Amino acid sequence: MKKLFLIFIAIYFCSFCFISCAFESSAIDKPTTNLEFWVGDKIDDTFRTEHEFSTGGFGSDMYYGLGYHGERGETGDVIDPEKYVKYSVGGYPNESSEHNYIVQIFLNDPKVNIYDFNFGMPRETFVEIFSKNGYSEQSENQFHATVTSGKVSVTLYDEYLMVSIEVTNVTGIVY
Repeated sequence: MKKLFLIFIAIYFCSFCFISCAFESSAIDKPTTNLEFWVGDKIDDTFRTEHEFSTGGFGSDMYYGLGYHGERGETGDVIDPEKYVKYSVGGYPNESSEHNYIVQIFLNDPKVNIYDFNFGMPRETFVEIFSKNGYSEQSENQFHATVTSGKVSVTLYDEYLMVSIEVTNVTGIVY
């Protein structure tokens, strides 16, 4: 009976370790960039006080990068400045995880670079630069081009660039 109990404890401990590791956020390599943060970065309480809140909803809150400020419209909605960087803060690696991680980045400021790419450069240059840095092209059509590397995808639209990290939704949260 004692052996059976020890086997049960060992299986329970191994299962706990496996599940904990499966939900542990893995470090995401940050590219050469002048962005303050990269997807997968954990933020602290000072982030929310130092960065201007933009919008919230669907499980995440959006904040402007330092130096960018939105304006309030007549109805109270936030109007983005002409050039911006915005960080979406949410749960990672799972939607139900602590909501203190950068899960998306939106930008249209040509002063921001990722590797040697700046917003406003041609699509071909976008794909070429990211391919040289280990990303593979996933899709391209008349509206956008997307490249991925592991859990990170980068999509270039005409109006902005979006960087996203894969976030699971194991518990099936619906907003």
